[in-house]
Amino acid sequence: MAAATARGQKPGNPGMRARDPEALRKLAQAQEMRFLDGPIETADQWMPTVRPAAAGCRHARGATLADPAVLKPAPRKGSHDHLMMLVAGIAPADPDLSLRDIARQLERMRERTPRGGHKGSVSSVQTQLDRAKRLGLIAH
Repeated sequence: MAAATARGQKPGNPGMRARDPEALRKLAQAQEMRFLDGPIETADQWMPTVRPAAAGCRHARGATLADPAVLKPAPRKGSHDHLMMLVAGIAPADPDLSLRDIARQLERMRERTPRGGHKGSVSSVQTQLDRAKRLGLIAH
């Protein structure tokens, strides 16, 4: 790539650089197929287990044999829960760490902030500590 750039050529797919809709569609299709290749290739191994279970769930829901609340998908855990658990583990492990030190440790672990950034803040760590204390994960 360095040699091509030195000759004045631009690296990469020209269609992608130009944001050509056809090139973008082909890339999206190729990525989707790559994602599905593994499950499709191993379907004969897992499908015999999944198919009866799925049919049983549909039958149970239709016949009201099971409580509908049981068959509903579990609510997603917030991304803040993961971060809170990490902070709740780091803070008591070394009580001498400052909030800034905890934020730096989370950055080194490549953990995202609640807003999705990479740069931790003291106020964010304090918020997570307060949440952990309210939930009883850390002694006051």
